[in-house]
Amino acid sequence: MTITLPQRTLAALLVSALALNPALAGASPAIDTGALIGTSSDTAEQILQNNGYKQVHTENGSDRNWVSWWNDDSKDCLVTSVKNARYIAVQPTVAHECQQYAGSTSGHGTALALAAGAAALIGGIALYNHNKHRHDNDQSGQNDYQQGYQDGLDNRSSSNGGDAYTSGYNAGIDEYNNRHANRRHRHGRDRDAYVDVSDLVGVRASYAETDLVNRGFRNIDGSKGWHNAYTSWWNERANECVQVVTRDGRYDRVSVVDAGNCA
Repeated sequence: MTITLPQRTLAALLVSALALNPALAGASPAIDTGALIGTSSDTAEQILQNNGYKQVHTENGSDRNWVSWWNDDSKDCLVTSVKNARYIAVQPTVAHECQQYAGSTSGHGTALALAAGAAALIGGIALYNHNKHRHDNDQSGQNDYQQGYQDGLDNRSSSNGGDAYTSGYNAGIDEYNNRHANRRHRHGRDRDAYVDVSDLVGVRASYAETDLVNRGFRNIDGSKGWHNAYTSWWNERANECVQVVTRDGRYDRVSVVDAGNCA
């Protein structure tokens, strides 16, 4: 899948990634990444493929492309910058930045993988349908679809009979039911003590974090990737674990997961 982003957005992502080098230092590339710098695209791609990497994602900029490469054997993710048909930068990053495109849910031992796995367990099917329908609908219907999805996710009454809205509303209801059924299945008798956090999706991170603290949560873990940040929150009174994916300064996904993920 290829996504075209504004130059300002791409620049911000690159600056953020470079600033996060210490956090990304734990990644262990299966090859000498420095050897790829200055190499032609064809040669670099052949080297990567020969060393077990496969291309899983591309983002196009005005003067360069960013290409993500995943090595399933070593669980190693590289984000490369290509300009004028040459590799000008290679950045190791956390595994989930490739796994989200490669369709893998492996990568044990990091809070990042826990966040990704939890989101997939709780709402994977509904989120897939949500994203699929969004891209299948034409541009004029996307706003109606998004409004329907949010109404369904918030368990509001349907307010529009259009096809795009109805499609989004049904996907949102599926997601709502999935989350609440998951709670009841895992936590059954204690479910009345749980704190609803679904309303924090889309909220600016600084406000949402304050709100979580006010609701009795404390931050226990966090990681940063190329595009997203991942945090885990624990509410001891409610015995509730919440994992959050933050993108562009706002809460993109907020998932109630099994308490063991906050142990």
